[in-house]
Amino acid sequence: MEFARGGENGFANAFQHLSDDVLSRATILYIDVSFEESLRKNRRRYRPEQADSILYHSLEDAKMERYYKDNDWERLSGGHDEGFIAVKGHQVPFAVFHNEPEKTLDPELLGAALRDVTGRLVKLFTHKG
Repeated sequence: MEFARGGENGFANAFQHLSDDVLSRATILYIDVSFEESLRKNRRRYRPEQADSILYHSLEDAKMERYYKDNDWERLSGGHDEGFIAVKGHQVPFAVFHNEPEKTLDPELLGAALRDVTGRLVKLFTHKG
């Protein structure tokens, strides 16, 4: 499942809608990108002739600011790169994928970073209480 930032309580509110079944098996991979970088990428990917495409759509800057500028992740994670977040009585493992500078354009960098973050998630999930 994918969640976007969604405001000062966006993740916390979204997580409350997940079932106990999902939460008991969930991990969170948070992609850390500043709002400014998100805005830049949003503008970069837009292709007017393919505006209905999931790959080449774009939001207006005002909507980006409304929906993506504020973010409750730092509060939920305590500023850590990995650990657990309590959601409805479940301890959900999380790990942060830092994507600044951008790694998604270089397959070798991306592969190494994804192996690292998913490896950390597996260890946390395997050792959760």
